[in-house]
Amino acid sequence: MLKKQKTEAEEALRLKTIELEKAKRDAEFANKAKSEFLASMSHDLRTPLNAIMGFSDIMRHKALGPMGNKQYEEYADYIYESGELLVSLIDDILDLAKVESGKFNLFETPFDTSELTKDLLNMFSTLSDAKNINLVQQVAFPSPYLIADQKSVAQILNNLVSNAIKFTPEGGKIEVSVRTNGQEEICFKVEDSGIGMSNDDLERALQPFEQADSLHARRHEGTGLGLHLCQKLIELHGGRLEMASIQGEGTAATVFFPPGRTVKSLA
Repeated sequence: MLKKQKTEAEEALRLKTIELEKAKRDAEFANKAKSEFLASMSHDLRTPLNAIMGFSDIMRHKALGPMGNKQYEEYADYIYESGELLVSLIDDILDLAKVESGKFNLFETPFDTSELTKDLLNMFSTLSDAKNINLVQQVAFPSPYLIADQKSVAQILNNLVSNAIKFTPEGGKIEVSVRTNGQEEICFKVEDSGIGMSNDDLERALQPFEQADSLHARRHEGTGLGLHLCQKLIELHGGRLEMASIQGEGTAATVFFPPGRTVKSLA
């Protein structure tokens, strides 16, 4: 009797194991199919968008002569700006699809972290000036070199600074700093004096296709992929993202890269 019960239990366990393995394979297949669909869709959407942006750019710069109506010129600007936004959103979707399917390749080289942050602040100076936001840089001297995919690191920091500008009221302050800590990790930090988030909002913001559930956040367009994509790109480098925020006081996002990626000097 005991032998029979043992045999039945073993058979039940075997069937359960087969069932779980099948469910795992099905989930992996569905995830791969989703990633491939997103990648294909993103490429297909970019083709007509390139045409829209190309023709609207010709119109806004009056390459073929004046359009004859001031309002048409404004429309051309709106079309181009909307196209830029869509391209940015599509790129986020495409990058996430590549990361999740394991097809995102890192091209790692050593680069000067000071130069990267300087270029970043120059790029955002017009946006920060428009909102009278004090955008400052704090870099340790001599600035450390980081071995990483420079394009991905720039994308991470661009997203963090862009978010900080979005959610920082006029007259606020954003500080972008880079340093090496006691563990020889290179740390990029973006700290703002913006609207901040609750713990629940912060947790939600790190999930894919989610945004912080606040009135201010809902006013801004986006896929909700920004922070989640940042986190994935950081993890590909073996690093981590730490977020801290207080409602009404601001948000601090710190990116840590492992010590093996730190180069004190190229000399």
